Amino acid sequence: MPVAVDYLEVVQEIMGVRFLDITLLRQALTHTSFRNEHVGVDVDNERLEFLGDAVIELAVSDYLWEMFPGAPEGDLTQHRSYLVREEAVASMARDLGLGAHIRLGHGEEKSGGREKDSVLADVFEAVVAAIHVDQDFAVASDVVRRCIADRASELEGPTSSIDYKGRLQEQVQAVRHRVPRYRVEEEMGPDHEKSFEVSVTLHSGPSARGMGRSKKEAEQAAAAALIAKVEADPALIDLES
Repeated sequence: MPVAVDYLEVVQEIMGVRFLDITLLRQALTHTSFRNEHVGVDVDNERLEFLGDAVIELAVSDYLWEMFPGAPEGDLTQHRSYLVREEAVASMARDLGLGAHIRLGHGEEKSGGREKDSVLADVFEAVVAAIHVDQDFAVASDVVRRCIADRASELEGPTSSIDYKGRLQEQVQAVRHRVPRYRVEEEMGPDHEKSFEVSVTLHSGPSARGMGRSKKEAEQAAAAALIAKVEADPALIDLES
């Protein structure tokens, strides 16, 4: 579906934000493939993606801090990883209909770029960053909060219902048929109120850490953190044998 002539107006209506500098929104909706194919287009949304990723993570962290008062770090980390993973962010872009308004190159268009999770997640991140730069964090955070509010019911139960260890193992085994390694790095506090820090490593590849009130909870938090890292850079999971 081609981008409409008034696509910038439509996206402002979708996001509920009136831009002061409309060029920021145009940049946020410009995929690198479009820039590469059009003379005179010298910016794309990659830099905004970088900033938007951080803005979304902070907005979600702030939301969870308020939504789950008293929740331990391990639970909050698992919830955040669940909400900011690529699939979830792409779903937010899909719900808003942003895919129809991305400026894509011909090749990316033909390959179904408007429906790819990676493209949709990137454009949502870029648009949120553009709002942050054009307005401020509070406005950008409000947009993110509205998008994740409908998903809050998914987090009402205990985080143990989300098996991050199982999900991580499936991802690793699908590529290298290996098993992630978990290790207790530190035990803190008295016996009646102990907390644990656990690391998880994909052999000689990437690693992450998590905290929890039990070893199991800390392992889940570490797995959630590593999933987020791998989903941000899928090449990390393509490890040496």
